[in-house]
Amino acid sequence: MKNKWIFVFEIVLLVLIVTGIASPANTIGLPTLSTPSTQQSFVQSPSDQEPPSLASPISPTTPNYILSPNAIECGVIPTDGCFITQSTTFTTGNYFFPSGISILADNIILNCNNAVLRGNATKIWISGTTRLQEIGIFVNGTNVTIRNCELNNYSEGITPMKSGVTITNNRFVDNFGGIMAFAPNTSVIWNNFSNSSYYALLISQNGTTIIQNNKVLSGGGFFLGSTNILYVQNNSFENGFPDLYSLYLNLRNGISTQIIIANNFMRNNSFDLRVFNDVSYDNGDYFNRSSLKIYNNTVIGKGIALNKVQNAEIINNSIINASPTNSISLSSSKYILIKNNYINSPFSEWGITAGIPYGWNNHHITIINNFITGAQEAAILLTGDNNNITGNTIISNGEVGIWLNNQNTNFTVSNNYLVNNSRAVLVDISSFGENIADDGNHNGVIYNNTAINSSICGFWLRQNSTNNVVEKNTAYKGYIGICLEYNPDGNTIIRNNLTSNSYSGLHFSSSLNNKVFLNNIYGNPRYQVDAPSAIELSYLGIGNYWGRTTPPCFVAGTDSNRIDVIDSNPFCGSLPNSSIIIPFNNFGWYFFGSNIIPINTTTSKILSPIAGSYEVIQSYIGGVNRQYKPTNPPFLNTLTNMYPWDGYWLKFTSSSLKELIIVGDKVTGCNPLTLGITPVNQHWIGYWVNQTQPTASALSSIAGNYELVRTYENGVWKTYNPALPQFSDLLEMKPGQAYLVKMINQDNLDYLCG
Repeated sequence: MKNKWIFVFEIVLLVLIVTGIASPANTIGLPTLSTPSTQQSFVQSPSDQEPPSLASPISPTTPNYILSPNAIECGVIPTDGCFITQSTTFTTGNYFFPSGISILADNIILNCNNAVLRGNATKIWISGTTRLQEIGIFVNGTNVTIRNCELNNYSEGITPMKSGVTITNNRFVDNFGGIMAFAPNTSVIWNNFSNSSYYALLISQNGTTIIQNNKVLSGGGFFLGSTNILYVQNNSFENGFPDLYSLYLNLRNGISTQIIIANNFMRNNSFDLRVFNDVSYDNGDYFNRSSLKIYNNTVIGKGIALNKVQNAEIINNSIINASPTNSISLSSSKYILIKNNYINSPFSEWGITAGIPYGWNNHHITIINNFITGAQEAAILLTGDNNNITGNTIISNGEVGIWLNNQNTNFTVSNNYLVNNSRAVLVDISSFGENIADDGNHNGVIYNNTAINSSICGFWLRQNSTNNVVEKNTAYKGYIGICLEYNPDGNTIIRNNLTSNSYSGLHFSSSLNNKVFLNNIYGNPRYQVDAPSAIELSYLGIGNYWGRTTPPCFVAGTDSNRIDVIDSNPFCGSLPNSSIIIPFNNFGWYFFGSNIIPINTTTSKILSPIAGSYEVIQSYIGGVNRQYKPTNPPFLNTLTNMYPWDGYWLKFTSSSLKELIIVGDKVTGCNPLTLGITPVNQHWIGYWVNQTQPTASALSSIAGNYELVRTYENGVWKTYNPALPQFSDLLEMKPGQAYLVKMINQDNLDYLCG
């Protein structure tokens, strides 16, 4: 249970945030993000380094403050309850001022000269009785500087009520709060020290704030509300009180425009850094007009948390020994970049979490090039859509390296290096005891990852995981390479390397309706593949390589655990180097090409994956129309071979999806194709390049010599006219399509050599 003073503090924080004054923000330059030097003392002479200068801010309304009728001007030797209306330097001393002092004019510099101002509030709030509003220094003036003061035993050490306040080189010891700022505009908090306060700094304002080079020891940290421009840099927070934060930002109503949290040090605190937007996620009115950058911070403790935040970057932070929850956690957030962080968290459950068990609806999260080790449950736990996990190094986490857990759609997991995790990548559903539908994980890509020494499984797809592509991954020296369990259906398992795993390369439980082809599965000592019932391990006549150089290329019952677990179309020696998949979604005409030189160029062989689902295929080659119709006698079929140079016009007769897979070698080098002036002056050409290009760039080798280009895609004709590009709708050329070209003069088309 929280200490009841935590609840008192939270009520105070809420009141401050709700009543924060909004004013137009002043614009200032970004302070230098230099590495903080070791701070031996935060009380320095007036000749020491000054904080950044500020533009003249706008004055807010005067607060309701009642001055004692016996108050006098403070002078160089202040008295209890005195006020300041002119710049003043105190005589060094130890002053017992339960009533504090007040600054009641603009353009004031107060130099306490290392004097100690001591109040009488500490015993009151520790004892649990009603806390008195004892303020050490009350500021009711603009453009005020307070330096070299020590404030002890106050409810609040310094309370600025107006704008343009600079607080530098002060000490706050045994106060309930260090600084409570209501000012609606610019302020600088610079090089102060706070010890044993429930909060070092509380700000609720709409303006520009610089908080830099402060040290917080044994107490609460910074609690910051609605601020337009905020820099929190080079501060340190250590040994905080239970249940309090090092740094807490409440981005109420999304008014913040630029926030930088950089080069801070946090150690041994109950909670470290949390950014929370206190609005409803569903209505879309959350931190969406802002940029939040959190970088180069060192956190030895509880990590970084974002709640309902948009447009944020978490970069180059070091998070060590997070316990017991998360190193970085996101809840109901989107457009977040998490990059180049070092996370070593042997006491935490999760390394990076974006979703359950702490929240849903995380979208467009990019997690890239992080190093994560030591998490007990998962290095990365993610739920949401359009998320990307790329290029991370994930080593020696207890259970899972990357866990995609429910409601992940259109995700990408690529180029990650995962070592010594029980499961390198797990695609699964779990509600963690919450009443949440198990919606599964769909339409994702798991590509080119490396999993080593996975003690259970390298890549594991479980229930309700459908229509995902698992491609070009490597799993070796683990227990099983790829596992499909509890009916994940419609997934494509292609071009993976599953070798030297102690049990099997590929494991099926009850999931049999997946596409498995063009994988290297060999060197797994017990089985290459195991399944509970009969299964065919080739797709559309394309099989896998099982490590055999001569026929039989696959031996059922030896390479598999059952004689009815078979590959009817295996490869011997090695796999074809490349392949392309061309989908036919419904009956109608298709204009397609290929960027593959097939192993077997015979038309009937190439089209065998869609046999029975097409009526005729035609091409226009060398000025002659050629066709192949499977119901014709062979002598009537003039299109006997297919190559990537030509385009093909095919009538598809099925109402269900079919895929044409062409395997062979990619086209490389120079391959000039002569396009002349023919009687009908048209050429049906393929597109044998690997990547999409703008139409004008792709046809640059024949620029000036062609008049028109057309293609037929998704039931629509598209045209490119080089003389009228602004009226053209064929803007790019891409693999899998064919094109009709009308020439003005003969020329040689060469996509690769120009």
